[in-house]
Amino acid sequence: MAESIHEQVVAAIKTSLAAIVADGGSTYWYTPSAVVRYGGFSMECLSETKGSTIIVLIPGEEERVPFAMGGRWQARCMLDIAAATQFAPVTEDPFNPPSPDRWQVQNRLARDIEKKLLAGATVGGLAIDTEVQVVDRDPEDTYVERWAVVFLRVLVIYEYTETAP
Repeated sequence: MAESIHEQVVAAIKTSLAAIVADGGSTYWYTPSAVVRYGGFSMECLSETKGSTIIVLIPGEEERVPFAMGGRWQARCMLDIAAATQFAPVTEDPFNPPSPDRWQVQNRLARDIEKKLLAGATVGGLAIDTEVQVVDRDPEDTYVERWAVVFLRVLVIYEYTETAP
């Protein structure tokens, strides 16, 4: 049996993000060494043996409403994304900051993901639209020793027929 449209959308986003290739910032800054789907973000996701840049997809529930046309559903899915890259400067002294500093690394990582998602906003024809709604770089939420971490909340809107899986 085929996977649901919701599952197909998440799988397509995972494949898309795994295809990011760094080119010194002309297009992208970081190449993910792992893109995983997991039920939440935890320290287990940040294994240095898995590589230096890790993206974790945390799919939310599908919300759907019937279209007035009948026989069709419109659905929305919130997808949380946690992205981390190793970051271990000699110092994070605010008067002698590293270059790039933690915020710059987080911003580059977030921009890589946003750029890739928005370049394929229809998720290979599965979605109507994809929108990055929140990017969280707040130190209270994202500080992890030896890692620069950023969180994104993504809304994906799609439609399908009643007969779709």
